[in-house]
Amino acid sequence: MKRRTSKSKYFYLALFAAFLWYQGPSIMNSLMKEGTRIAPTSYPVLYPAGKGSVSLSEGKKVVIFWASWCGPCKIDMKRFKHSVEDRTIAAENIFAINPFETPEEVLKFLETNPYPFTFLDAKPLAQELKITVTPTEVFVENGTVARMSIGMSIIGILRAESFL
Repeated sequence: MKRRTSKSKYFYLALFAAFLWYQGPSIMNSLMKEGTRIAPTSYPVLYPAGKGSVSLSEGKKVVIFWASWCGPCKIDMKRFKHSVEDRTIAAENIFAINPFETPEEVLKFLETNPYPFTFLDAKPLAQELKITVTPTEVFVENGTVARMSIGMSIIGILRAESFL
């Protein structure tokens, strides 16, 4: 009996290899950054206006790295918005940072897409954590990265709710 090799096996193997090639470094970075102490810096608040600056060095916080052109980011941020509105998560524990666009672009996006949490101008933090993929969620406890996850996750909001 002759054994046939399915072309679809090679397709899925190639797809998996491409995923590892492109996402592998980001996944490894996320794992290596867990336990890292972030710089005790105050970051300027972009939104809502008039809040001054914020430090991430005390308490538990979830930081969402996002971009206005990122569909999965919008879905994740909408989930956080619903959790804040449902009072499952306190708005003061959620922060969003867009490391790829100017503050003016972020504010323009927020004019038509308001969120109940704080948006920071913190590109240096994105560079410190080597954020290259959006969405990326960073769970910070007293200034230390407790967990970092990249990409949209079905259970990401549940992890954030249990963390906070």
